Amino acid sequence: MTALADPTARLPPSQGCGDIKRALCPRFFRANPQGLTLQRGYISTFLQLRSTFLLLGGVLSAVVALVGVLNFLNAVLTSMLSRRREFAVLQAVGMTNRQLNVMLMTEGLFYALLACCRIAQRQSIVDRLRQSE
Repeated sequence: MTALADPTARLPPSQGCGDIKRALCPRFFRANPQGLTLQRGYISTFLQLRSTFLLLGGVLSAVVALVGVLNFLNAVLTSMLSRRREFAVLQAVGMTNRQLNVMLMTEGLFYALLACCRIAQRQSIVDRLRQSE
């Protein structure tokens, strides 16, 4: 078992504690001349902070995703309103309301499919980066 795997292990000052750490924390090394002691309390505090940051990141990601979906809906509705004349011309030459609705739904599904493909592509890149760490 390595010294870092055992949370109660004592590391001598020469292992795991470089001169930079000694220069930055001289008060700590005066109080603990035997070296750095890893305690379960420090590990549990770290894990609690980590879960807090993960929760905060998840909430922020959800808010950003909601803003993205609302932005997408706004873009689609704005596009439909600006193309009213185009729709009127299509109906004037014989397009029915049902055909117009199917065309708009197909267009929306195409945009959604394109967005899903881009999300999957970026997620695979993020997964590869996580695996390389």
